[in-house]
Amino acid sequence: MSHRLRFVMALATIAFASSSMPLAAQDAVVKGISRLEDAWAAAEGKKDGEAVGRLLSEDFLYTTPDGALLTKQHLIQSVSTSKAERTFVGSDYKVKVYENTAVIHGIVTVTVKTAASTELIRYRWTDTWVKQADGSWLCVAAQSTRIAQ
Repeated sequence: MSHRLRFVMALATIAFASSSMPLAAQDAVVKGISRLEDAWAAAEGKKDGEAVGRLLSEDFLYTTPDGALLTKQHLIQSVSTSKAERTFVGSDYKVKVYENTAVIHGIVTVTVKTAASTELIRYRWTDTWVKQADGSWLCVAAQSTRIAQ
């Protein structure tokens, strides 16, 4: 089978899988994932690495805006030891649900306050969530890109 045909078949499979979930169930997942993202933003603002960690799978990986790759433990440590006072506000969520996987895109506006200044930074990000056997959702991968001012 040609690579092109395999690609087309894979796309058709994904399209079918995403449409096979009832609309009400998809809406519930979209709302649930959005709430998890809001909880993540709130936890980061409180420097609560443990709360962030509860949202992440053990094999979680995060690609930072500068291209570094962080594990779950690295991200928990980074959140917990942040020196600056920061607030995080998520917006512009777009969620796609594929059975037991959800991909969400959004924007986070971070206000960073230091003794010397206050800076507003915006990032566009993508997170991938997977439904676990117990029905909970955990983030398995994340990536963010800084939006130019």
